[in-house]
Amino acid sequence: MYFVVFILLVYKVFHVPMTHDEVATILTANEKSIWQIITYESSSPNNHILNTLLTKMMIAISNLDPLFVRLPNLLAFILYAFSSFRISKEIVTEKSAFFIPFALIFIANPYLLDFFGLTRGYGLSIALLTYSLSCIIRGFGQNKPKEISKAVLFSALAAYANFTVLVYFATVIVLASLFYLLQKSKSRVEIRNQFLKLGLFCIGFFTLIIRPILQMQQNNEFQFWKSDGFIENTILPLTRHYMYDSKVLFFQVFNFFLLLILLVAVLNSTVILRQLLKEKNKSMVLSQPLFIASFALFFTVVINILQHLILKTPYFENRTALFYLPLFTTALIAISAYFLKNKNTILTYSIGALLSIILLLHLFLNSKLKEVREWSYDRNTTQVIRFISENNPKSVLETDWMFNPSFYYYKYTHKIPFITIGEYTKELNTETKADFYYIYKKDYPKLEKNYTPVVKFDNDCWLLKRNQR
Repeated sequence: MYFVVFILLVYKVFHVPMTHDEVATILTANEKSIWQIITYESSSPNNHILNTLLTKMMIAISNLDPLFVRLPNLLAFILYAFSSFRISKEIVTEKSAFFIPFALIFIANPYLLDFFGLTRGYGLSIALLTYSLSCIIRGFGQNKPKEISKAVLFSALAAYANFTVLVYFATVIVLASLFYLLQKSKSRVEIRNQFLKLGLFCIGFFTLIIRPILQMQQNNEFQFWKSDGFIENTILPLTRHYMYDSKVLFFQVFNFFLLLILLVAVLNSTVILRQLLKEKNKSMVLSQPLFIASFALFFTVVINILQHLILKTPYFENRTALFYLPLFTTALIAISAYFLKNKNTILTYSIGALLSIILLLHLFLNSKLKEVREWSYDRNTTQVIRFISENNPKSVLETDWMFNPSFYYYKYTHKIPFITIGEYTKELNTETKADFYYIYKKDYPKLEKNYTPVVKFDNDCWLLKRNQR
């Protein structure tokens, strides 16, 4: 199944036109030096530094080819798939009736999968975070300090690919500290050295990212998010995006997901508290996947809320909150595994099969092959270019500002040498003499005096042609 999804992503890489926000990443990677990227000298909001560096490397190899600039995130899906499989295997055995549906929950999410085919840092950061989470679960469960070290390293890389993941990095530091404190076989000197290495790593990492963060603050780049509340800004939008306009009736029940989130919070907390009160060996409880997964999710939420209250930063929303999805998924399957244990009966296999079918239907009925949800308005770019190239190749094309970056990419990469793209402006140029104008349907009254629609797309975007005089 992972292979099938990977093929789907490869198809989208080739068929989804370059989207609005990707262009800024590509221009930054192509025109800025490595030092300028690391120190965040660009005024364009693009705090996905690791992704930008990898994009720059791909540009050096491919000269701005869409496949190569999107390749880091495409390949990141392989790491994400491996990590999700690893987490499922750590929580339940491969013989469990729920192993397949548990693994499918990670990938049956068209909204999340969108970002593994784009030149942005979201897919890359999600893959690195999920691998980090798998390492820390494995580290606690099998008492492997090297896995804890990898968890810290990959959580830092995830944050460097997308700064919103810094709240998760802080959680991993707390979990790593707990792991060191629980190592009864280690001497005080060994434990002190472990904390010393952890501290030095944190100092080094924050030295690397402090200037970009200050630059973000100075550039007021947090203005794009809201501060209405964690539920309103983070949970509700993520839930809507997860449904992805689903055609499966089960996923139309919006309140079901809100209830599921509340149920996970209550059950996980109750079971862990009960275990801690009942079990004499507290370290055993604290090393279980249920505790690690729950702590990773809940403590990250706490840090996120404290960050808002103390620093007055807005809550993460939509794609900036994507990292919560693998965290919640892991907490969900951990509590599910606790109640199901190894009860492999005809009933459990039937439930597992039904859940797998629902997840697969949700994935394949709702995945869109030639667009992504976040920038669906850019899905017609190549069709517009093809129409103009076939009918009037030496033309001037004006566009609404939302569409302009996507078209600019194809001009910038010399893929449309004969079409001239108008300037980026947030106001429609009603005095323009351009041969074509690509706009939203709602704006046509402003241009109907001089233009006639020649192509009407089903997402209410129109290509207009200037009237002959």
